[in-house]
Amino acid sequence: MAQETFFNLPGDKRVRIINAALSAFSQKGYYQTSVEEIAKNAGVSKGSMYQYFTGKKGLFLFIVEYGADLKVQYFRNRALQGAYTNFFQQIRELLASGLSYSKDHPYLSRLYQSIHAGIPKDIEKVIRRITEEKGRSQYRELIYQAIAHKDIRDDLDPEFLSLYLYTLMNQFGRWIITDSNGHTDIQKAIHNFISLLRKGLEKRNTL
Repeated sequence: MAQETFFNLPGDKRVRIINAALSAFSQKGYYQTSVEEIAKNAGVSKGSMYQYFTGKKGLFLFIVEYGADLKVQYFRNRALQGAYTNFFQQIRELLASGLSYSKDHPYLSRLYQSIHAGIPKDIEKVIRRITEEKGRSQYRELIYQAIAHKDIRDDLDPEFLSLYLYTLMNQFGRWIITDSNGHTDIQKAIHNFISLLRKGLEKRNTL
């Protein structure tokens, strides 16, 4: 991970290092990327990089966590900012935000699409924990609001629902973004996705 010396750097220098690492890891993968290459593209010495990070693994984990934080904040600003409206409408807005995120942050999007392919197992476990917890946190908050507003069933465990939504949204979003043939009717797919969620989660009025 990042050392204190990295955070003490001027902001523009930190940005150069982050962007160089993002570009390299997203385009070449973990094994084909070197600290030396990142240092060269960022305009710093290789030795300095080892003062800023605990090594290539530490740098990679920092970039992943940086990206996870950025993604959560992006989604909050786009879909979860302001007063609560309706659970299913906000899920729709989160899906739309996921599509715009992939366009606004192509390197991060590419990194996360291939993040579990070709990385050491010990890193993969840490990444799964980081990305899952940060991703589930936004769904957890939305779930509790939805239960309070009686938009969804209250007989299901919110922790289970946060995992359920995190998994579904990740896989569904990845399927849309990586549709190689470009044949997906995105709006229809989102409509069908929301309809299935409603059937399983929407709170029914009982007499």
